Amino acid sequence: MANTKGVRLMSGESWSDKFPGYIDKGNSLFRSSHRKGYFLLMKCYVCGADALKDKSNLRKSDRAFCSKKCRYSLMEKPNGSKKFKRGKSLGHVMIKQKNHPFANLMGDVAEHRLIIEKHIGRYLLPSEYVHHINLIKDDNRLENLVLFDSHSGHFKAHGSLNRCVSTLVDRNIIKYNRDLDVYEVV
Repeated sequence: MANTKGVRLMSGESWSDKFPGYIDKGNSLFRSSHRKGYFLLMKCYVCGADALKDKSNLRKSDRAFCSKKCRYSLMEKPNGSKKFKRGKSLGHVMIKQKNHPFANLMGDVAEHRLIIEKHIGRYLLPSEYVHHINLIKDDNRLENLVLFDSHSGHFKAHGSLNRCVSTLVDRNIIKYNRDLDVYEVV
């Protein structure tokens, strides 16, 4: 049992048998003998066991967890689940593939690389690059993807786009808006 020396019980309070070191105030409300604040008796969000939730944190989340194991189990995503890197329209789609030889530290692989790998029937080398033809990084249709065997080939494709943009600016098809700091079609 926790050290209860010097802790006074108020009327209607008793030491909790289920949660050592906590004082049961009744109505599913507890207080700690060693920490300030009150705790509510709730059910674990994962397994349904009884758990104490810091009352001051209820505004942040209404989920309670009985252990770190239950809390961290929610962070695990199954293989094949998608997430977007740097926002949906700004970045690449990442797929959870823990057993992939080139997965990152979180176990994710870029979806466009997986699509090309499936198409050619082998894993891509780290030196190979996949280019999005329409420059939309979350448009991973096979017809929108091109495989380059080196960074220089991929860089050359982007360089040719820059030359096209300068031609379009010269022909007044697009212009640079200095107020918004963006290129716009005229």
